[in-house]
Amino acid sequence: MPEAKVLHVGETFVVVAWDRDPPEEETKVQLEISSSNRNYNRVVEADIDPQSTEKRYDLGGLVAGTSYEVRLRTFVQGCWGRFSHKASFRTCEKPVVRLTERGENFLNVSWNRTDANAENKWRIVVRQIKQDGREPVVLDAETTQHENLRLEDLDSHSAYRIVVRAWQVNPVSGDASWGEESISVVGHTLRSIALQVVDIGEDFAQLTWTRDLVDAPSVAGENRVIEWGDLKYEIKLSCFDAGEDDQIHKEVLDTTYTVTNLLPDTVYHVSVRACDERKQWGEWRSLKFRTLATVVLAMHDIGEDYARVMWRRAEEAGTVQSDDDDDAQNSFVSQFSLFIFSVDEGGAAVECSDAGYHRGGNSEIRVLRRIASQHQSYRIDGLLPDREYVAVLRAATASDKWGLWSKEVQFRTVAPFRIPARELNIGENYVSLVWSRDEDPVVRPGTLLGDYAIIAQEVKVVGINNDYYREVKMPADARELKQADLQPATAYSIQIRVCNSSGEWGLWSSAVQVLTRATIVTRALEVAEDYLVISWERSKAPNPHNYPTGKGFISSYRLRITDKDGNKIEESLSDADCPYRTPSLQPDSFYLVELKANYNDEEWGQWSVPLWCRTMTRLSVRTPLISEEFCHVAVSRPLQSHKIPSDAGFDGFDYKMHNVVPGERRETVAICVTAPVTGKAPHATGASKPARVRNAGGQRVPEECADERLIVEVEVTDKAGELKFTVPNLKADTVYTVSARSKRANGDWGMWSDPNRFITLSPVRISFTSIGEDHLQVDWRRAPQDSVAAVVNKGVGYIARSRIKVRELSGAWSETREIESSDTQTIFDKLKDATTYAVSVQTLNDNHDWGAWSEESRVRTMATMGIDVEHIGEDAVWLSWMRKGDLDADISSDTALSVDTQVRSYQLTVSTPNGDFSVQRDIEREGSKAGGNCFLRGLVPDTIYDVKVRAQSKSQRWGKWSSKLFRTLPTMRVSFGNIGEHFAVVEWRRHLPTSARPTTGEEIVEAVDTIELFRLKVQMGDDKPVVYELPPNMSSFRLNDLLPSSEYRMWLCARGREGVWGLWNEETRVRTLPQLQLSTEDIGENYVTVSWRRMSWSGGPKAEGEIKTWEIDGAVSGYQIRVLNDEGETVAEQMLGYTQQRC
Repeated sequence: MPEAKVLHVGETFVVVAWDRDPPEEETKVQLEISSSNRNYNRVVEADIDPQSTEKRYDLGGLVAGTSYEVRLRTFVQGCWGRFSHKASFRTCEKPVVRLTERGENFLNVSWNRTDANAENKWRIVVRQIKQDGREPVVLDAETTQHENLRLEDLDSHSAYRIVVRAWQVNPVSGDASWGEESISVVGHTLRSIALQVVDIGEDFAQLTWTRDLVDAPSVAGENRVIEWGDLKYEIKLSCFDAGEDDQIHKEVLDTTYTVTNLLPDTVYHVSVRACDERKQWGEWRSLKFRTLATVVLAMHDIGEDYARVMWRRAEEAGTVQSDDDDDAQNSFVSQFSLFIFSVDEGGAAVECSDAGYHRGGNSEIRVLRRIASQHQSYRIDGLLPDREYVAVLRAATASDKWGLWSKEVQFRTVAPFRIPARELNIGENYVSLVWSRDEDPVVRPGTLLGDYAIIAQEVKVVGINNDYYREVKMPADARELKQADLQPATAYSIQIRVCNSSGEWGLWSSAVQVLTRATIVTRALEVAEDYLVISWERSKAPNPHNYPTGKGFISSYRLRITDKDGNKIEESLSDADCPYRTPSLQPDSFYLVELKANYNDEEWGQWSVPLWCRTMTRLSVRTPLISEEFCHVAVSRPLQSHKIPSDAGFDGFDYKMHNVVPGERRETVAICVTAPVTGKAPHATGASKPARVRNAGGQRVPEECADERLIVEVEVTDKAGELKFTVPNLKADTVYTVSARSKRANGDWGMWSDPNRFITLSPVRISFTSIGEDHLQVDWRRAPQDSVAAVVNKGVGYIARSRIKVRELSGAWSETREIESSDTQTIFDKLKDATTYAVSVQTLNDNHDWGAWSEESRVRTMATMGIDVEHIGEDAVWLSWMRKGDLDADISSDTALSVDTQVRSYQLTVSTPNGDFSVQRDIEREGSKAGGNCFLRGLVPDTIYDVKVRAQSKSQRWGKWSSKLFRTLPTMRVSFGNIGEHFAVVEWRRHLPTSARPTTGEEIVEAVDTIELFRLKVQMGDDKPVVYELPPNMSSFRLNDLLPSSEYRMWLCARGREGVWGLWNEETRVRTLPQLQLSTEDIGENYVTVSWRRMSWSGGPKAEGEIKTWEIDGAVSGYQIRVLNDEGETVAEQMLGYTQQRC
């Protein structure tokens, strides 16, 4: 039985050998191989060389990394022998591929090294997995590197399938072959950064790039690898059109970059790549973009009042796409800004802040529009014809960044047609029109003109005073039109407009107003109260607006006027008599006026259309507001009593209401104001007189006022229908008569109105209920008018508001206060004391108009309190105060004064200027006593004080503070003239003032020292003090009977006014001299020699800080030596000088 053994094992083959003991001649071998884990059984039978010494067999077709069992038997002596025992083996493992790193264009792979690959040789195959399922081979190469093999030049964001086969060698037979392919590994390259242009302008581009971290859908066998994050980016920008490379080449950290200062309509190439954290650069991501071309404006259509603006980019270069087919074109525009302004002559260019343009800020017409991006044209309406304008435009991108302004386009709107009003031929029922315009205006070079082409015209004729309306279509080349079917003597408005080649109708031209001719027309130029002014014309109809009219020729006329009783007035007239004033008529009456003409062929025409005239009523004069020095006069005309002629007695006449001519408003009104001669003092005739009344009727004043004095004669113009006139400069509380009459401009005066008698208001009387030092309480009332006759109109005189003016007579100060209610009392404060003021009042009468200022009433404020410092002590002061006298002032007799009887109390304040000390007292007034007084103690000597006093009135109003400075007396100062053993001469005087004067320069009241008595207090040790009362005329005092070498303490005080004692001065000490010590030096029969010396003071030295003690050493002027006997009698006496010490 053979014994099987495995010589060598590869990935897909095995070398099996056997031997037999003893050897036999074998011709065949049969191998049976199986694998339990793969359900694999295989039987191989092969011929062998019986003479061969090598008993082996190479078995292939195995699976790598699989356990197998093999047994064999041989064909010996014509039959198969027994199977050998099973030999177990395991094929070598095939390579295991793994991805170690990936990038945008590379994959790093590694695989293990197997035992079968002794030569380190592998074959790697890389297939790219397409979207359609195809897997083309992109790499099939042999390599000896099995760790971190980098597969480069791959596509980004693509899947690749990778397999590896090892080179296996059979060392027994020397055969070599590729092993089994490894399990495929699918790797996915990273997606490259997504570069895009998010915003493009004319001179900038905003770039952004991102990396999509989400890969494509997973593929079977994919091996996930963690990639490195981006660290930085590199950006390069080149200009294709200019041929400039690397205009920008820098590294950035952000994912957004804005390129500025670019050229419009230029292609740029931008590339960006990323660098990861391992400083591995990825692929360049590139795109091309073209900056937006500058906007070019074009005027598509220019009319009379509009202009259509179109715009486009300067070059339509087409769509430029990036490498990834990203668009970067005009879709970035979000809106347009169109700015149109008129070109005005003269003046410097001013920036328009609203549009952000350097011109147009001071233009008369400025139009700024924001237009959506989808528009490429815009129509501007509301322009003025025949004006020059400038248009500019700029675009804003999606990021609201404005681009460059386009070049200015200057254009001129079309001039409209004009109809020469004075060159028209006007008939009774037609108008021949002509029109033209300047179609070649002189403009600045480069100015675009509008569309002057005409495809149609339209003429509009509208009746001004009737409902006539015609619109006539005209050919484009027509410039004349005869429009018939008009009515005579009728005003028409004519306009024309044209349609340009674009079908836009222009503006209607300026209206030309004409008046058709009339055969003969009578007009009442003026209808007054007692006369008519009639005019007529053939060539002209009534034409107050001066419309163009026709022509005519008439030789004479006949006028007929008929009243309600049938009476007729006929007159023969000519053109020179026009206008004609009729004789005297009756007011408020109807008259029928007719006229016929005699033409140049001596033919009389028909009577004109009956003209019904109604004379005016007489004026009515009212006085709605009567004030003190003026009166409001309202002049109006009452309504007429009859509305139609039949009401007035006209029967049998065919008339129409619109033919009745009433009197027209007569704008010029003469107002006459008179006063009875028996009136008051001569009237001040300072009234304004714009013009004298023309004495048309010979009456300067009404007949009823012929005996009165003329006060005011004035002409005024009535524009509103009811004249309101103010008659100024009247006298208060005086009776006047006012009348009025009217006329038209350059006409005759009508009848006087009925006189209106009125009396002016009495003046406002001013009184002062309270006069203080700094305030005035003013009251004002109006005097009653009870004795006026009932036929005289009186003013109401209700005071709705008031104005009070207070001015200082001797100064420039004044104040005017307005009281917004009907109160007739007010208070003025913060006035100056002892000052004369003039007060006047003006009232708003009847809540309608302000009256005249009343006469000024003079009033003088009270003087402040005068402070008198009667006496000043060391710590006390005697004060008194009284109202200052005001007799020196120049006060007129009509000045209101106040007596000092209303003082309720006083307030006194004494303080130091620096505010360290202050005391205040309220002092009640004593009976009817004027002023007050006060005694204060507790002050500090030698100190400046400020005393203030003010008074309170009974109305509890405080007056102004009066102030005065004073200085208290210094205390007494004690000194010593001579000091002996038993006496001391005491001297005293006051200290000099030491307090500083105030810097304000105010006067200080210094004290006058009035002393009635001195007190000197002397004390030795603890003994009872001795007090000496000394007369005021003494300034020194000799103290006797003192003890030698003793210390005495002394104080001094003085009694002043009213027996008030001052303060004791500071303690003063004095020490008497020690006694002389006498010694006998020699004694003879009849003489004796003695010497002497002064003993020292008893007691030790003074301690520091003690009071100074006056000590005088040797204050001796001489010595007296006296010798006494036993009985005390003087036996010898001698005087010696102070220099001798012995005798």
